[in-house]
Amino acid sequence: MKSFFFLIGLVVMTLNANAQTVWLSYSYAVKPEKEIKFAATIDRFSKTETFKKFNGSMIFTLNAFNGANSETHGIQVIYKSMEDYEKLMDEIRNDADFTAFRKGLSQNSTFENEALFQWVTGFGESPSTGNRAYLAQFNMVTDPMGYVGAIGANMSKPFMKDMPGGFDIWQVLVGGAPGLTHVVVYNYDKLSDGFNFVNASIKNPEFTKFIGSLNQFRKPLGQTATYGLATYGPMTPADIRK
Repeated sequence: MKSFFFLIGLVVMTLNANAQTVWLSYSYAVKPEKEIKFAATIDRFSKTETFKKFNGSMIFTLNAFNGANSETHGIQVIYKSMEDYEKLMDEIRNDADFTAFRKGLSQNSTFENEALFQWVTGFGESPSTGNRAYLAQFNMVTDPMGYVGAIGANMSKPFMKDMPGGFDIWQVLVGGAPGLTHVVVYNYDKLSDGFNFVNASIKNPEFTKFIGSLNQFRKPLGQTATYGLATYGPMTPADIRK
């Protein structure tokens, strides 16, 4: 059975071999009295001539449930390729607007963390906006192709037909907690949509068997819940899968 899942995963990852979309995640701790100024800094930068050079998607996020982590907000930046990111940084690294943007963020927050991810594959709904509710599940995956194959082999089964929203699997390239290799990002209209689906589905033995089978490929490390507050840039989240 493992070899079957491996082959499915190999097919999925081969089909997506040319899709090198990358996601840069920046996390901040913002005090309540600084939230308005922090948000205004992002919005102001999005209206500059410098930002017009940006061809990706930038999502301003609020960490709703984050455990013991001190991060309260994030800026999620998505590019169609690492080359696009490097080209833009070469152009704007010393730009006055970009410098003012970074200074404004620094003055109104404490920088906490950053990480770089590469898109692997996605299932279900691909949203047209980043203003969604997100559940990010962090995993240590020991067999990436087996893991992707096991998910792909079950997505068309009856017990998954009512799944709300969708999800994308990202591989960690740089940063992240020790042991973290992949992040699964679920997107919903509302977080309760996802929780209600799981609560109903765990009554189905086929669903619980499917979820349990994933443990041979990965070890869950935790999860966080986030809301997208504002989306900027010409690229939409749906473009990630193109």
